[in-house]
Amino acid sequence: MAYRLFISHSSQSPEAKQRLRELAQHIEDSEPGSIKVLYDEQQIVSGDDWRRRIAFMLHVCHGGLVLLDKDALGSDWVLAEATFLSLRHAWDASFACIPMSFLDEQDLQLAKQARAKERKFLNETAWSVARLPETQYVRGKTVGEIADQVISDLRKKGQLHAGSTPADTLADQFSGMLKDAGRIHLQLLADRIRQASSYLVLDDSHLAALAMVQEMLATLRLTSVRQLINGFGVSVSDDNALRILNALSSLVLDGEASAVLRLPREGGGCAHASLCCQDAAWIVPLYVQRAYLPDKPPVRFALSNTLGTFEELSASLRNGYRGTLAGPSRARTDDQVDDRLRSGTSQIYAWVPGPIDADVMARLDQAYPRVTFIVHHEPGHEPAALPPGVEQIRPPLTLEEENRILLDYTEATESLGMQEWTR
Repeated sequence: MAYRLFISHSSQSPEAKQRLRELAQHIEDSEPGSIKVLYDEQQIVSGDDWRRRIAFMLHVCHGGLVLLDKDALGSDWVLAEATFLSLRHAWDASFACIPMSFLDEQDLQLAKQARAKERKFLNETAWSVARLPETQYVRGKTVGEIADQVISDLRKKGQLHAGSTPADTLADQFSGMLKDAGRIHLQLLADRIRQASSYLVLDDSHLAALAMVQEMLATLRLTSVRQLINGFGVSVSDDNALRILNALSSLVLDGEASAVLRLPREGGGCAHASLCCQDAAWIVPLYVQRAYLPDKPPVRFALSNTLGTFEELSASLRNGYRGTLAGPSRARTDDQVDDRLRSGTSQIYAWVPGPIDADVMARLDQAYPRVTFIVHHEPGHEPAALPPGVEQIRPPLTLEEENRILLDYTEATESLGMQEWTR
């Protein structure tokens, strides 16, 4: 594993960007194969979520440089990065946090005045939280001088080694839990990291685990991450298992497609949906579950549909809902069940084989505002047009895609001890 060295900067001009590239190259060339320099221009591509990418680099780097110049001192983002790097150094002394600057002024007196002004700024503004003036600076006139001093400082402090970062350690725990997950989808998850992060040269299991860590960081689930980091080696709680499952779910179920199931509808509740699939008994509940992760999904059950009438579907809805009730509640009359279906604030999902006429759907929508109806069709039998207020979840699934989803999702939930969540 190469030593990952992050550079925080705000290089605006073409000249500044070129100097940054040359500095990164010089550092890597000083220790061929041993150091990988991380910075935004190199690791972020067009259309990428750059904040997410930078946040992940800050968690997986082994050390950081803060390039201080006029542009950087005026950048809130560089301040945030410098603060994070300094906190990692405060938490772990083996983590290098090195401020550096180029001596562009040739006159010694002007250079001294500039350094005094910079120190005053760092001490008396919001930059004081980074506590950079307390750290030994690296200064030089050329890229080579800066790079040589950086390498020298890292060697003197014994920090030029690729140990485990908090993100790596957390991923180590997850990688063991993924041993039974589907190989194809493990590779897909690993590719998310591999394609965008050339500084990570690891096996698929560890890359997949890092992708889950990235997902947790990106969605700001930092409480669970912090708990696991503070107690390395502890078992994963049910809540954290749900978060892992949330990351795994994106392998097999389209998150944006699932999000359709939580869109609001005019009459209240969530929008009705249409899905084309072979095995609705498995696929539809998984989409509902995916829509609500990492929380538990709401009540969900299947309906029968032979006549396609409002009366038949209403009767099937009552019977299906009774099946979710416990004890004496199952003996409620039809009117009492209807009252429960209409009252309360929790969402209810019921899937039913299509087709359903638009007027029947309108009556169901009005009669049961808490219920979201998911109309499913077999491939090749999907309707030319959907009833008003019914959203298409996603293009039709092939039988191969369904089988792969069921196999890998089942393996994932079993490896997390959560088999009961698959239905």
